[in-house]
Amino acid sequence: MVAKLIRESGIARICRGIYGEYRNSLLFHFMVRVYAALGRFFTAFGRLFTHSLIIGACFREAGPDRLWRSSLTYRVVSFVLNLPGLLLHRLYLKYRAKCDESVLLGLVFEAGDGAALLESWVILGLWVIPFKYWDNTYHLLGFLAVLALLYVRTMHRGQRMKLEKTGVFLAMLAAAVVLSVPLSHHPELSQRYLRYHIICMVCVYVTVNAPRHTGDLKRMAAASGVVILISAAWAVVQRFQGVDIVAAYVDKTLNAGMPGRVQSYFDNPNTYAQVLVMLLPLTVPLMLTSRKPLGKAAAAVVLAVGVLALAMTYSRASWIGLAAAALVFLLLWKPGLIPPFLILALLCIPLLPDTILNRLSTIGKATSDSTVTSRFPLYGAGAEVLVRSPIFGAGLGGDAVKRFIRDRRIYPLIVYYAHLHNLFLEVWVENGLLGIFGFLGACCCGLRSLARRSRRGKDKTVKLFCAASCGSLAGTLLTGMVDFIWAYPRVMCIFWFVFAFGLAAIRLSGDGAAEEAPQR
Repeated sequence: MVAKLIRESGIARICRGIYGEYRNSLLFHFMVRVYAALGRFFTAFGRLFTHSLIIGACFREAGPDRLWRSSLTYRVVSFVLNLPGLLLHRLYLKYRAKCDESVLLGLVFEAGDGAALLESWVILGLWVIPFKYWDNTYHLLGFLAVLALLYVRTMHRGQRMKLEKTGVFLAMLAAAVVLSVPLSHHPELSQRYLRYHIICMVCVYVTVNAPRHTGDLKRMAAASGVVILISAAWAVVQRFQGVDIVAAYVDKTLNAGMPGRVQSYFDNPNTYAQVLVMLLPLTVPLMLTSRKPLGKAAAAVVLAVGVLALAMTYSRASWIGLAAAALVFLLLWKPGLIPPFLILALLCIPLLPDTILNRLSTIGKATSDSTVTSRFPLYGAGAEVLVRSPIFGAGLGGDAVKRFIRDRRIYPLIVYYAHLHNLFLEVWVENGLLGIFGFLGACCCGLRSLARRSRRGKDKTVKLFCAASCGSLAGTLLTGMVDFIWAYPRVMCIFWFVFAFGLAAIRLSGDGAAEEAPQR
């Protein structure tokens, strides 16, 4: 009844008349042809991206990964990691009749099948804890609990957990991290950072193996969406309460009139913006694949408030990172949508608040922005560290790097040194040549595999999650070129969760197990 009244109203008739005149105009026909031409161009570019001889070679399975799976090291590591579960499975087979009769063990086995559900609650519960109450032990305990459930699942079903999806380059990076402690110029300062990296290794291992079907992927993405919603609500409250302008975060002369930058509960506006760039793309597949209108609306709300919170961080690098993530996602999903996306983005620019427009305009004034120019000496300091120790670096962790720089008077002592403000440079400086080679290889192979699965996979949901993960990693790595996104261990763990989430989607696609959760 309401819809009929709206359709028959005078405003509706006026709008239909204006639209009819527009459809008969030369402007309309010109825009149709422009859009069609742009659509054909981007569609052809998408085909070129996935089917050309050069790019196509990058999409094929890498030789190093095949060698890794056939190596003795891989077999030994895989055997050690699967040993607890296999021993428990043998014990289960020996006493199978009694185990099947036990109500308590039945509940335990049921919990083992829900390892992905537990991980969803872990990331939801841990990533909403305010910074001042945070302890990295929470991550360790949470992911060890998920690992225990995976061993319970192996005990019941006898299915080995898979290590090959992590690839040889991640193994190189893990080896470099471990070796960076004894090879550090200050091993006593590097030891505590090893704990943070081990937590991330456990996170990757359990996240790759925990999902059994696309329903598990959706639960984990939904949990990260709730994290976005809660953190964004906190950011909105901060905006209404007022945020102090911190000189270290913004050049007051160049950004006159800009309000303080919200940081939610992540202690730093840039860090919070990086978290949003990582997690926001995962909400898009939820919106596109949800079967219920309420689910689509909820995902759309999360996406909208997340983008709003990102805007209030005034983090220019993260704005560019999210735009890159969106372009990569569209390129892999529907390249024909890139022209209207770009047109819509251009049309929205005049509607942006003056403070955001002014902040965007400062991107072209990098040489006069003190928050940017202060990073050039840091890049020089990192380069000097590599000149003095190019193979092994300074040692794992920011403390070892700071001591190395301070003792050798590489960086002016009158200026506070935080980190090198570049993810790739920091990884090289901390983990040496093996570390940066492993990290770059893992990122390139991960992006390659995600792009391949998003274009050639069979299951729509998995393809969308692969495209979203690829966009998230691409945008995050682009942001990492001007900032060290691992400055906080919790954020480093979030990065590796997103990385492993993409590997889990690849695993489900490759195993043909990307079905919905069975109905009970």
